[in-house]
Amino acid sequence: MVPKVHPLTRETEVDDPMEVVANPVPGDPDLMLEGIIEEYAHMGWDADQLMMLFRSPYYPLLHEFRRALGDEEIRRRIEAHMAICGVFQVRETIAEDDEAFHADDGSDLIQIGLRTGRTPG
Repeated sequence: MVPKVHPLTRETEVDDPMEVVANPVPGDPDLMLEGIIEEYAHMGWDADQLMMLFRSPYYPLLHEFRRALGDEEIRRRIEAHMAICGVFQVRETIAEDDEAFHADDGSDLIQIGLRTGRTPG
């Protein structure tokens, strides 16, 4: 076992390529895929945006999932997850001159509401 040393504190060696190299680890690929979809959905990404990640060679793990499962299966899994959990999105509106946004004490009033139902995306 080699002790961990932070890259900024270790000396550079001639044969050290200083690049990140991925190594396979044991695990459940289906659970990993579900977790990745959930992570991006919670950040507000929709199905089309997620599919772009799976098509990008700059995301090798996602690209490999797409190669192994195919576009239709990846899309099906994304949509199945989003049908259950949805996509978290936040929209803000700033109305500086609107009287409705100022409380009686002169402070700003922030109204928070939840929109129910799904909108076509």
